[in-house]
Parts: sequence; C-alpha cells; structure tokens
Amino acid sequence: FNPAGKDFSKAYMYGWTGSDGHRWSAGEVPITSVSGVPPGNININVSTANYIGSPPDSCLIENCLGLLEVPGEYFYDSGTGYLYYYSRFSGPIANQEIIAPQVVRLINVNGASNIQFVGLTFMGTDRIIQSNANDWFDTQQAAYDATVYMVNAQNVVLKNCKILDSGINAVTLDSGTAACTITGCLIEHAGYHGVDLKGGSGHTVSNCVIRYCGELRGQGRGVNVLSDPDTLANLEVYYCARAGVCLGVANGFGGSTVSYVRVHDCVQDSGDQGGFYHISSAGNTTYFQCLSYHNYVDPSCGDRPP
Repeated sequence: FNPAGKDFSKAYMYGWTGSDGHRWSAGEVPITSVSGVPPGNININVSTANYIGSPPDSCLIENCLGLLEVPGEYFYDSGTGYLYYYSRFSGPIANQEIIAPQVVRLINVNGASNIQFVGLTFMGTDRIIQSNANDWFDTQQAAYDATVYMVNAQNVVLKNCKILDSGINAVTLDSGTAACTITGCLIEHAGYHGVDLKGGSGHTVSNCVIRYCGELRGQGRGVNVLSDPDTLANLEVYYCARAGVCLGVANGFGGSTVSYVRVHDCVQDSGDQGGFYHISSAGNTTYFQCLSYHNYVDPSCGDRPP
C-alpha cells in the first residue's frame, strides 16, 4: 500500500471494529490521516468506532479515487458530482448499461393490510453509510431499512417474488406487523440481512432460497428473527457473512417454530456464530428436521472457538 499522491479526504475505512479480533460488528470509521512510505500508516478516529480497542483485523478503504484498480470499483465525488467507474466490461462505456441505485426502499407498506405481491422482481437499492460509528449499526434506524419494508401492516403476502441486490435488507417486517407471509421467494445479494423480522408476531417465511447476505455489512444474516412467535419452514440459506438463521426475542414470548431449514456455508466472515444462532432469550423455540453444515468461523477471528 503506497499512500503517496492519493487523496483520502473523502475516504473512510470499513472493517470489523471489535477489539481482540472479535468480529461482532462491522462499520465505517473516519480516516483522520494517511502517512508514511510503503506499507504506509492509516490513522483512524478510534473514538467514533463501536467496540474498538485495537486496530481492526480485517478492513478496507472505500471512496478513494487513487485506489481504483479493479473492475467494478467506483468513486463518487460529492463536491463535483462526478462518478468515476472502472467498468467490468470491455468496449465503449456508452454502450453499457450501468445502474446506480437512488433509493433504499422500493416498496413501503405502512399501516395497510390484506395486500399481495405475487411474481414480481425488486432489484437494485442503495446502501446507507453508518451515521454514527460509535453506535451499533444494528440499533440505528438505517439497519431496519429494506428493499421491501413494512410497518404496522397485517396479512401482507410476498409470494413467488425475487428480491435482488439490496443495499441494506431485502425484506424488513418492522414494529406493528402481524401475520405477514414471505413464501416461494428468491432473496439474494443483500447488503445486510435477507429477511429481518424486526417486530410484530405471527409471521411465516417458507419455501424460499436466501443467499449471499451481509455483502456490505459483515454482521448480515440470512434470516434475522427478533419477533415472536414466527414460523420458518422449508428454507435453504447459504453464503452469509454471519449466521444463516438467528433467533432472538423482542416481545418476550418466544415459541417460534423452525422446520425443514437447511443452512450451509455461512459464517463466511465473522466469529462467535454458527449456521443457526439461538440467543438465550429465544425460549421455547422448536426445531424440527433442520440441517446445518459447512459453517466455519474464519481462523483469523479472535473469538473462534477451539
């Protein structure tokens, strides 16, 4: 890494900010200065990084024009409005289709009921940079956002749909939701969680393939359950940065049912997790005919079990 001649004024560092190698929360940390000759020194504002006591063990620098070296990378200069893009494809760039997401939500169901979305494709939403790196991203409102977002909604059905390339969550069921159903869907390439059951109760997620989650936020899971009681059935979840299925309790009742769920090749880039991650407060959860395999914690994680 040679910092000479590169402008880092608009750059930030993204990485696992846990001390002692704990990979529990990833986030953006402001860069205060970059100095020295190769290999160079990156100085960050430690006070703005949650749970940090030592340099991140896994990190990268984003939004620096001088570091555009790989096809697919880009830099946006907010001051001039120019976008610099290293194309993935050969040929004139004028002949290429380039999609730049402008919104975080494509569907916003607020206070409605008895709606069905059937056979639709929702694709390409934007991410949100962490507004306050001193807080857990999970607790910020940005972590709730999704391509398909619902709040105070009842009996809404998402059936045989594709939710692709989400900047944050693919689907979020927030507070006040009840008896909503996600079934027969393909959910892939989510920046954070695939399905985030953040609130409400009585939801069903069934007959879905959920994969490639946590691509922009390392603690992303395939299905994140913080409502209860819910039903997860006939799912295949794989290639997630953290757990494939995580169950906790928001309402204090527990009682969810998880059946015929296969989780594999998860925990790709974090520690202290498994294919299924069951928070101790998620009492009375029933598991039936579930399968978990090829879920490995990376050896570089400081919280990797023996």
